[in-house]
Amino acid sequence: MAELISIGLGEEGMTDTHRLFVQALMSRTLIAENDLQELFKQVHVATGKQPGTLNEFLKIIKANLDIISFDITSVKSEDDGRRYFALVNRYADEISKMASDYEPQEMELLNKLVELITLSDSGTASSIDVDNVAPLLTRPLTKAAAEVAVRKFTHDGWIHDDEGTLSLTTRTILELEPHLKESFSEHVIACAACSSLVFRGQVCKQSGCGGKLHNHCLALFRGTRPNFACLTCKADFL
Repeated sequence: MAELISIGLGEEGMTDTHRLFVQALMSRTLIAENDLQELFKQVHVATGKQPGTLNEFLKIIKANLDIISFDITSVKSEDDGRRYFALVNRYADEISKMASDYEPQEMELLNKLVELITLSDSGTASSIDVDNVAPLLTRPLTKAAAEVAVRKFTHDGWIHDDEGTLSLTTRTILELEPHLKESFSEHVIACAACSSLVFRGQVCKQSGCGGKLHNHCLALFRGTRPNFACLTCKADFL
């Protein structure tokens, strides 16, 4: 992210406060919404400036970041329903940047896992899927080598492994969103409630609908009214 250093303090309203905020984001993979708000307060205290609104503050930063194809984007976690933010490079192919620490065959496996998870109805893949895919790679991996690779992906925060059930992490969904939408446009769905991409969720079973909700969004609706209208087709959510 060396390009960020080139952002001038006087460009399009950028100040020391904005720049300090961006530098803080550069050191974090993800930041929860409440932590982002706290950071907003901290940088104003540090620079002795009176804060306006967070939205206006981010608007100025995003306008400057757009010049160098960076952005501050957000997504709701499929695990806890909290909104997370990250500084991402929109110019580079994020899935290619993931390759820096991986061997070519490991990168191919990771690409295949992302594809399998995205195309699956459940938004997950299994350790059995890994075993089945590994021998079919351009440079085949043994079962043991594939298991080591998956542990790397998990350690690096790209894949979540819940006792052999593999899913995309919040970080992966956020950073790969443009790639996922472009490569799997017919399979990538936005949650009808919160508009973040949803992989692990519930699909409305009304004929021809296809509306989908995160499990946590669905729980919020059903917590207040067990029977509710689907936000997509307006009929009862089945």
